[in-house]
Amino acid sequence: MIDLTIKIGGEAGHGINSTGQILAKTLAAAGYYVFGYPEYPSLVRGGHNTFLLRVSEKPIYCQKQSVDVLLALDSKTVAADAPFLSERGVLIYDDEESAPVSLPRPRKAIGVPLAKLTKEIGGDEIMRNTVGLGSIFAVFDLPVSFLEAEISKEFADKDPRVPGRNLRAMLAGYRFTRQTMFKYAHLLPTLPPEHSKGLKISVLSGNEALAKAALASGMTFSAIYPMTPIQSLLTILKALEKESNLQIIQPADEIEGINMAIGAAYVGKSAMVATSGGGFCLMTEALGLSAQAEIPLVIILGSRPGPATGLPTGTEQGDLRFALHAGHGDFPRLVLAPGNLQEIITATQQAFKLANKYGVPAIVLVDKFLCESLSAITLEQLQSLESPISQHQGKTELITKTSGEEHDKDGFICEEAENRKQMMEQRMGKLESVAKEITGFSEYPLRGAKTLVISWGSPKEAVLEAVHILGERGNKINCLFLNSFSPFPGEAISLILKNYKNIIIIENNYSGQAASVIREKTGFEILNKLLKYDGRPFEIEEIVEYISSKM
Repeated sequence: MIDLTIKIGGEAGHGINSTGQILAKTLAAAGYYVFGYPEYPSLVRGGHNTFLLRVSEKPIYCQKQSVDVLLALDSKTVAADAPFLSERGVLIYDDEESAPVSLPRPRKAIGVPLAKLTKEIGGDEIMRNTVGLGSIFAVFDLPVSFLEAEISKEFADKDPRVPGRNLRAMLAGYRFTRQTMFKYAHLLPTLPPEHSKGLKISVLSGNEALAKAALASGMTFSAIYPMTPIQSLLTILKALEKESNLQIIQPADEIEGINMAIGAAYVGKSAMVATSGGGFCLMTEALGLSAQAEIPLVIILGSRPGPATGLPTGTEQGDLRFALHAGHGDFPRLVLAPGNLQEIITATQQAFKLANKYGVPAIVLVDKFLCESLSAITLEQLQSLESPISQHQGKTELITKTSGEEHDKDGFICEEAENRKQMMEQRMGKLESVAKEITGFSEYPLRGAKTLVISWGSPKEAVLEAVHILGERGNKINCLFLNSFSPFPGEAISLILKNYKNIIIIENNYSGQAASVIREKTGFEILNKLLKYDGRPFEIEEIVEYISSKM
């Protein structure tokens, strides 16, 4: 079975992300499932940037630690990433710009004069990445026609000379590497030119999935102040503004953004804001206004490592407790936590549907890994998005009254004790109604299993794949994934937990925030915790190792 990992590395400004995206789209067009994830420091130039791309015959949604092909556009990449080459691995590097590289056998290092070939075709230095793309295709013995089509599409809106130069650069890398390959009897399989005839596969980032799901859910207003990892959501929606019934605004700050969205929702728009942890800090008072005035609002909260600026381009699940408790006083809010591309679409649709139905704020909790990773999705899955839901009830010819102060059921300010009691119970009771409409978790049971692995959000697919690997080794393990924390399915989770003596939880944060919610809601304390908080996502290998140690 084909399951290969390609990694591209270099400095910021070397076109690392665009190279990875072109390669991902090209392989998807050839019928392969792909998963891509960029990592980069918060620098405009320099630093160590990588794009990891996994390609397979089956759907994949996470990364592996081992690398089969490494395209190094600088010496830092050779030093940092070559140690992770698999036994069948191939390093492509510029042997005229870097010192000769020797790798442990049977790994192979292929010297390709990237800079020299770029100059020979009259290209700019940045086109070394495109030369490298051609080399990758040569290593896999893939026809360049797929790559030619994607490069032409990628640079179609540039200066007419740019597509031609990039095509020449790609062909230079391809031809040089093909002529050199006979020296290297490496162990990599070739990729058939068309893996799945008739299977139409597209590639989406998490932010693109959020945008498409929001529009399909009837969103007509959005105010977004750009902040990693949701910043691309603003540009994606802006590009779709003219062809949809959407008003998209970049406010001066997050306070202005959320108050604009609440105002838009009050007059009948279906509204959404998106931010990261630092921006959500500024939104907390208005979050309470949305709940108190019973005005629906969807909030996309893209987590990254905090506090303060933290690691602005890293990933982490550190905002769960913040999402659950932000704002003063008791008020209802939905907190949904998708774990993959399809769940992002489902959770976003649920958020709009339930926020509009019950007049509550709904938070969709994602992170940098989910927002910026690329996954393959079939066109059939894309077309299955639901039709736009009905809009907020404020869109009516009747006058709608409400207030941020306590009010009666008609929206008039009222400070009477009995009214306060009734209105609090009415608002908080909405969560009980919502709980009847969503399951809140997904379970992957296996008969005879005595170990239960729990996770939530972005680690989901890595956990599933790790458990599958362990299953092939004879281990019986069940999986439980939480996707709603408010309302929380405490009773159902309690019934599941009591059946296991060995329970493991896996989270991308320091304190085990989901584990603490489980203890609060069910009384079960989970002792075996795999917690990662270095700003990087989980890799399959480290999950396999930890679970094995607890079996």
